Amino acid sequence: MTAVVTLENVSVRYLSAAEPAISDVSLCVEPGELLLLAGPPGCGKSTVMRLVNGLVPNAYRADIGGPVTVGGQDAKGLTIRQISQTVGTLLQNPGTQVVGHSVLADIAFGLENRGVPAGDILARVHGVARRLGIDESLLSAGTSTASAATLFISTGVCTR
Repeated sequence: MTAVVTLENVSVRYLSAAEPAISDVSLCVEPGELLLLAGPPGCGKSTVMRLVNGLVPNAYRADIGGPVTVGGQDAKGLTIRQISQTVGTLLQNPGTQVVGHSVLADIAFGLENRGVPAGDILARVHGVARRLGIDESLLSAGTSTASAATLFISTGVCTR
């Protein structure tokens, strides 16, 4: 089976910096694996994620040394849109990533941006909601009236 993402001895130096942000980073993410990047501020976590999701070098100009593959393809030849078909990013504060007026709209957001036909989006959103155990009342809840913590606690994904 093809790895979802690979980095082999990769280095990244932003064009605005004298020193590399990361050096000699290697990783392999297989299908079904979940990867957590953890470390102190400034150790390169954000740079690795920007590299994996295509923001480096497409939005952040940088010199990249070493091969990066996404879905078995050389990432150099892929656009951010193509990479987003394989890679998703969840930032440190998911509450800042809420973009829709409802939970349903937030789940649909990615599908809309990928150009999925409107007639298919609703069925796919409901399918994902069923798989994740999100009931209809939460699916229709307004995101402006509930915090991210409330939404996570309501689904049982996160408890405090």
